[in-house]
Amino acid sequence: MRISRYNADVSAERQRLLRSALTYDGDQAWTHYRHLESQRNQFLGFFFTATIGSIGFLVALASSPSAREDVIWVGSAAIGFLLMLLSIAMYGAVRKIGVALRFHHEEIDAIRELLYKGFERESGDLASRSYAMHRMPSLMTTRLYSTQGMAHLILGSAALLFCTAEIASGALALFSSFLSGVTRGIVVGLGVLSLVLSIAYLAFRLRYALAGQSAPHFPRGHDA
Repeated sequence: MRISRYNADVSAERQRLLRSALTYDGDQAWTHYRHLESQRNQFLGFFFTATIGSIGFLVALASSPSAREDVIWVGSAAIGFLLMLLSIAMYGAVRKIGVALRFHHEEIDAIRELLYKGFERESGDLASRSYAMHRMPSLMTTRLYSTQGMAHLILGSAALLFCTAEIASGALALFSSFLSGVTRGIVVGLGVLSLVLSIAYLAFRLRYALAGQSAPHFPRGHDA
């Protein structure tokens, strides 16, 4: 009798410790999840601030009657190149955040199932019913309605747009006759560098495609 009672006490204590550990892990996962969401919003805010500020500066520079045409071309090409690099860096960072969000979300789901399991007979799907994401229409959970997916689209499109603009500017400068040799060299050089970066990225993706692997991408997080 004492042995069975002792075993029952030990089992109950182990269950209590396990639930305590799971609760702590769940709290940590939610904390990291919310921190990553906040970090993603800060990245997007910084990107939009830098982009709008740069465009405003270029508009003011181009509309200034005292601005030389060479200065406008060099300034536009330099700022466009920097914005391209910024959008590429932000794109990679936000996609990496998507991976972490996904893993933390899977961890939270697993912990919820374990914590809710066995409390009462009718609570088999309590973890799912108490989670808003599982009760939303299926269309609302797709990438179309995902904050992470929209961040990918915005930053990826911006990187493509700035890269295309840099290459086009370099091509125009190469065949222009109204720019000085130094200005033409700078603008064409930035255009060529943008082209090299785009080719390097395509080669990187093609390498993994030919190897039958998916490139180390960063899928969207399971955010609402």
